[in-house]
Order: sequence, then C-alpha cells, then structure tokens
Amino acid sequence: MYHFFGVSVMKRKQIYSFLLACVMLLLPCSAWASEQSAAPVPAVIEDFMDRDVYPGSDDIPAFQNEAAVVLHNNIPDFYISEITTEPYVRLSPLDELGRTGTGMACLCAETLPTEERGQIGNVQPSGWQNARYDDLIEDHYLYNRCHVLGYQLCGDNATPENLFTGTRYLNVDSMLYFENQVAGYLTNNKSGHVIYRVTPVYNGEDLVPAGVQMEAFSVDDYGKSVCFNVFVYNIQPGVEIDYATGESKAQADYQPGAVLSAADIFRQSDEPELLELEMTGTAADAGSREMPAATDTEEATDTEKAADASMESTEETAAQETEAKAAEAAGETETQEEEKLYIRNTNTRKVHDPTCTSVSKIKAKNKEEFFGTREKALAGDYEPCQICNP
Repeated sequence: MYHFFGVSVMKRKQIYSFLLACVMLLLPCSAWASEQSAAPVPAVIEDFMDRDVYPGSDDIPAFQNEAAVVLHNNIPDFYISEITTEPYVRLSPLDELGRTGTGMACLCAETLPTEERGQIGNVQPSGWQNARYDDLIEDHYLYNRCHVLGYQLCGDNATPENLFTGTRYLNVDSMLYFENQVAGYLTNNKSGHVIYRVTPVYNGEDLVPAGVQMEAFSVDDYGKSVCFNVFVYNIQPGVEIDYATGESKAQADYQPGAVLSAADIFRQSDEPELLELEMTGTAADAGSREMPAATDTEEATDTEKAADASMESTEETAAQETEAKAAEAAGETETQEEEKLYIRNTNTRKVHDPTCTSVSKIKAKNKEEFFGTREKALAGDYEPCQICNP
C-alpha cells in the first residue's frame, strides 16, 4: 500500500530543483504558451513526467480504508510541452457508454468563476442510481453529481461532460481537499497558473468510476506550492457499491471511523517532517543528541534515567524560551490577540473569514458565527480554511 504523500520533504525539493534545471534548459518561457506537438521527453526525467502512464484499474492498489494513495512519487504525469501559462479548459466527450472522461486545464485568475453557481439536477451521469442512507450520510443521499474540473476552479457548472456519478464522501471529503489546495494558491497568487487534470478511472464497462486520478502543478514556482498526483477512491463508508450499475446497499459489518480521510493521511505523513523543520537553536541541538538505548535484556540505570529527565527538561526550557522570545519580538501575548468575527462550519469543522467565497456555500444549519480570538475560534478540533486562511 502506498503511503500518502510519502515522498520526504528533502526528496521533493531535490525533484523540484532537478525539474527546474531541466525545464530551463529545454524550453524558453515564450515556448510554454504556444500550441505545439508533444516534444520528446528526455530519458533522465521520463520517470517523473511521462504522460503515457495513465493509470488503469490494474495500476490502482486495492482500497484498504485509506481514501487516497499517491501515484508516481506524487509527481504529475504531464509532458513538458503541457506546462504552459496560456489559460484553457478542456473536457473529453462522453464515451459510447455515456461515461465522463478526462478534464484538463491551465487554471489562473481568468478561469475562476464570476457568477453564482446554478442548478445541475437535470444532468444524469452514467450509473446514476441514487439512494438514501439517513443513518450513514449527513445529506442522506449517496451520490453527488461530481465535477471533473471543480466549479470553483473553472466556473463550469452543468456541462454533462464535466459531471460524473461520485459519492458524497468522494466529493466533499476527498476531491474538495485537493481542489482547495489549487483554489487557495490561485486566490493568494493573482498571477499564478496551475496545470490541472482529473481522470475518472473505470473497471471494464462499469458505469461508475472506481475513483479519479488528480494531478496539479503550479507553473510559476515549478511545483513548490502545488504539486500532487493522487488517486482518490469513489467510496462511501458504510455502503457497498455495484460500480457496474450504480446500485448500492448498506454494508453489514461497517465500523464507523475505519476509513482514513485524505486530510488525515496528509497530516499524519507531514507532521513529523514539519516538527523537525521547526526545531531551531538550542532545542534543535538538544534534539539531535544521541542517547544510549537500553538493550532488550537490560533496563536503563538510574543515572541514565536522570540524564533522560534532564534532557527533557532542557528541551522543554529551550522551547519555552524560544516561544517567549518570539512572542516578545512580535509584541503579542495571548491576551493581546485580536478578537474578530469568524464563520465556523460545524459539519466540516472549518473556520472561515466572513468574506471567504466558501461562506455562501455553507448550509444555514451548519453555519455558526463566532466572535473572539483566532485561537479560540479553532478550539475543539476546528481547522482554518485553506482558501482564506483566517
């Protein structure tokens, strides 16, 4: 089983630096925006950017209670000639079974929606056999009309070629997580561009996809802000789906909480590396010291235990001093933190700025106004919205 975002921070930086050097040697910037046939990919980087490696059902690991897995070391399968700053949005025609295909775009401020989203209920994607599961799904219904290219990224709403049958879990808990990364980058970087592709993957002649491959690459900083290549499973915890027809039934042996969401997997894989990067000064020095380990048959002596306790005390003191100095330099204390209005989504556990574009999409029953400090707004397992970052 792949580990989500399993490529180390150092390894990814090496890949970025390597790709940057190759791209700068191969193409002038003016060539990126031109329409041209795919240039040959040098053998030295074809493992990272080989467009011919679209995944089929045989290439995807069997679902093992993780909502997403990384493909190809998390590097997108784009040809270098597809890395452009010329905006476009392209959708594949429906196939002979009426199934939705790949969507690809160069996203930027120009492609973002300028009008309110309309109704899409008149579109019936392949395999649309919706059913209610009131005890399992908050919004009751199993399926959503999922966008291949999200509305918040390209403004396309009710085009049949852009809608497929996906579970609510896929739409809200998996795809939206990655879409928000792209939307956040474009919102905060008005001149930014992201090459983005989503490919529904079907087993044989199934009418409902087993999941989707999602790829993104921020052009302007060579993937440092946005770079992923993942497969997200079209599943709904507690429901068994017949992907051939779209029919479903409740899972008999369902255990709530068994499925690890994309956000949870991402946080688990990144937390150790982020903690290591944030260690500075004395704390870092203390943390890098090697302590003698007790053998399997010998317990640590009192002296060694005392040394361990002393080390922990030193690390804690150093960390407290570092935090105190940082707070003093910023001229802020907990009591001085600014109080303001926040909007909390009690369903997704996200905290938004009142001006965030996502606020208008929150259902009234899930919308909660909170006035206070940012720290208190995030209390109780709430997280900041990745788009507005309140």
